[in-house]
Amino acid sequence: MQRIVFEQSRNQEEQRALISAIGIILNLGQLLVLEAYEVENSKARENHYKEIKEEVRRKISLISEEFLK
Repeated sequence: MQRIVFEQSRNQEEQRALISAIGIILNLGQLLVLEAYEVENSKARENHYKEIKEEVRRKISLISEEFLK
């Protein structure tokens, strides 16, 4: 990308501005990917927590039934 910027623009100030803009766009892309990963990771942890919670409830219920017998 830098090569294209240097080939297409002869003005150094314009080149710096274009390279800076490219960097900002790439950083934004990385930020969006990271945010999506964090959302998915959070959902996975929440689902895992729900599964564990349900398993604990089930075991407590089984133990309670044993005591009532």
